[in-house]
Amino acid sequence: MLEVKILTAQIELNPTDLHSVLSLLSQEGWKPLLFDADANFAKLAGLHENMDFFEFRQSLHLHLENFPFIVGDIFFRDTNEVYYLAAITDNVIPPPDLDDYGLFFDNDFDKTPIVEVGVLSSSPDDLSERLKAFADSVMEAIGTISNRSTENGGKFEWQESTLITSQLDRIKFVLDTESHTRFKGARLVPSEVQAACVLATRLNREILIELNKARFVLRKDVLSKRYKNQIQIHKALEELVASGLIITEREGYSVTDLGKLMASGSHWMTVWVTDLLMKLGIPEQAILWNIFEHGEEVDLLVEFLEQLWILELKDKEFGSGNAYSLNYRQVRYRA
Repeated sequence: MLEVKILTAQIELNPTDLHSVLSLLSQEGWKPLLFDADANFAKLAGLHENMDFFEFRQSLHLHLENFPFIVGDIFFRDTNEVYYLAAITDNVIPPPDLDDYGLFFDNDFDKTPIVEVGVLSSSPDDLSERLKAFADSVMEAIGTISNRSTENGGKFEWQESTLITSQLDRIKFVLDTESHTRFKGARLVPSEVQAACVLATRLNREILIELNKARFVLRKDVLSKRYKNQIQIHKALEELVASGLIITEREGYSVTDLGKLMASGSHWMTVWVTDLLMKLGIPEQAILWNIFEHGEEVDLLVEFLEQLWILELKDKEFGSGNAYSLNYRQVRYRA
């Protein structure tokens, strides 16, 4: 399994300084892939041995904002690990309409310049220590080229960072920071799963809905409404009581708190479908429930096979109006 560790620091590193940092790291034995490729291209182009590729670009009067220079590099040190360095500034952060995860970021997106270092390895042993060695080399190189030796010993503070790899994790992160949205991560409770399975039977569901509307119904009234299905009615009532959805009192029935929860917004269907998805091998953390945003609600958002899937749950007929809303959500979440 591939392990990843990341450290970040709030410090600005422009392309010119980054080039110098890469040069120093190369001299220390780190092998920057893109930096070395630049050097080889320069050699093949017949550039003067004292002129590197970065100077060659500058000599052509290429503006960095229109001709992006390397804003990071990949390093090889040992056979089973890869390191990387990325300098992120407001010049290289993509504009909101280019966000791959569905137009979530607005103009308030954090543009604080940072330097990020990371290591990817198939061997998790001492991974933090190995990354620290690389981070220390980067810190020393930055201190050397930027004359920060008089400021805090040329050092800055590294912070551990979490890699957000999936589209669903990105959506969770953004929704969690926006006040006008709300969502829930899927969380199955055994009693709710059992109740949902009972409500998957239409007759059981219809009886629960009627009882929930009336709050209390006499047993004889329940039976009288469906006099042709007495055996099925008795069985349905027994299943509803056994699953804790309704209770018997004063020769009648009333709905429990669990029953009210499962009937509200067809929550039973959300639980039931989630249970089916998990039985098919989709992990619970890959499922979001009831994403509410600007009056729109998504019943289920699922990440599977590196794709995002929207599940619209209806216990009644799916109409053209539902199709319009579903298409909007598909575009919104890039599902």
